[in-house]
Parts: sequence; structure tokens; C-alpha cells
Amino acid sequence: MSDPSPDDPVAVLDLGDGRDASAAASVGDRIEIRVHAPGGTGYEWELNAGDGRCRVVSRDVSFDEATFGGAGIARFVVEATAGGTADLRLSLQAPWEKQPARTLRVSVKVAE
Repeated sequence: MSDPSPDDPVAVLDLGDGRDASAAASVGDRIEIRVHAPGGTGYEWELNAGDGRCRVVSRDVSFDEATFGGAGIARFVVEATAGGTADLRLSLQAPWEKQPARTLRVSVKVAE
């Protein structure tokens, strides 16, 4: 068995059920956040990292290619950058809408 890479997430949060979530991390740790993405609707998940205690390292969306317009998974990786509690907000938004269709929250308690 190999040692984990520093890029490996310390937690994977699956928000597919539409609930808010929380995690604990240390400065430098990465957390992966997954949420169901609607396909073919124009709506996309965006992550607001808040006050800078976490930063977005990567974002990607994968869709079921077997189904036209099928749902997929939006995946965000964030890195803890400062101690304290980071309040992250995910918003399902269409460019033509003023308000998000849905908002989820992730609280990350970051130890220094």
C-alpha cells in the first residue's frame, strides 16, 4: 500500500441528497465536494469559498454519456488555507436567473 499523496482529499462530501454538510481539516488539507448536476438545463453549480479560509483548487463536471441530457456529478476540490471555520456556499444557478434555484452550505472547521 502506498502513502497518500498530499493532493488526496482528507474527506469526500457527497451532497447528492441535497443536504448541507460539514468536515474537519487542517491547513493544507483538501476536501472533495460532489453534488448532482442537472444535464441539458443550463443550470450549473458554482462554489463560493467565502472568506478565504479555503480556496477552490479544481472544478469539473462529468455527465452520463449514455443518456442525452442526462444528469451528472459536479466535483469541487477545496484546500484549507487558514485556521477557523470556513462557510462555503454552493449555488445552482442559470445565467438568465437573478436568484439561485438551490443553495447548499458546507462548513469546514480548519485546525491550524
